[in-house]
Amino acid sequence: SATAATPKITASGDATSYEIAGTTVTLTCTSSSDSGGSGGTYEWKKDTTTVNGATGYTYNVPNTDNTAAGSYTCLVTVSTVASSESTGLTLSATAATPTITASGSATSYEIAGTTVTLTCTSASD
Repeated sequence: SATAATPKITASGDATSYEIAGTTVTLTCTSSSDSGGSGGTYEWKKDTTTVNGATGYTYNVPNTDNTAAGSYTCLVTVSTVASSESTGLTLSATAATPTITASGSATSYEIAGTTVTLTCTSASD
């Protein structure tokens, strides 16, 4: 049987493993057998399980959290006989490092007798 060219997955950025929590990650599947998603069909999988409704050459992994962590692959089928599956791209959802800020703009405070408000923020919230 005929085989399509092995597709490649890229994500927003250019690493092979992503540690992003609280953001949407866009995965793009490219294959020289089907340029731009024009003639083939696409099937996205997470840890070998088909992702329902993910049938385009791009897939948005929404608001990445621990449930989104896993290995993503795409299967490209060109016509009814030629298909090929990509190697996996690993997505691990790790909380972003929090940032602490204090009232004012300095990073060190030595104030006796006053109140300083500390605020902790994280991109994962």
